[in-house]
Amino acid sequence: MCIKDLNIGEGKRVVVLLPDSVRNYITKFLNNDWMYENGFIDEKQCMELTYSKLVPNKDWGQEYTVKDLNLQEAHFLKSDMTIKEAIDEMQKHSFDQFPVKDKDNKIIGMLTSTILTTKLVKRKVTMDDPISKCAIKEYRNVSSSTPLHELGRVFSRHGFVFVDQKYIASNFDLLNFMKDKY
Repeated sequence: MCIKDLNIGEGKRVVVLLPDSVRNYITKFLNNDWMYENGFIDEKQCMELTYSKLVPNKDWGQEYTVKDLNLQEAHFLKSDMTIKEAIDEMQKHSFDQFPVKDKDNKIIGMLTSTILTTKLVKRKVTMDDPISKCAIKEYRNVSSSTPLHELGRVFSRHGFVFVDQKYIASNFDLLNFMKDKY
């Protein structure tokens, strides 16, 4: 339609909205993982949208699920624990990462030795600060029914996942399983 065809008349104002393309948002709204991680779709929808029905999926691990991994129940730290207390826990359990829960028992993220070291060296935190200042807030939840080929794909975005809000799985867990089953 042409402006002449609108019959607006002389001296009137016209507002024209020209939407931009989706290019600036492509890594968010068009990304199935982002949609799942932000609660817009569920885990099953994310998997269905990720894999094409037109091209056969030949990825390894379709016959196994996360529950086939030999995962140990995670030891959670409380978010108000000090960094010094967290380091003591790391030494006690010989783990370099722990999931962190808040006072309401909700998972708020993961504490790793790498992030602790970096923040301490840069003087962004002190030994007496709560670990909530260091917890990595970007993480992925998966269910134990997630196929291992999907878990492998998720690991391309995340170094670890929370399984059923009870376990932690990492690339290393998947590699150990693959070593025996591949």
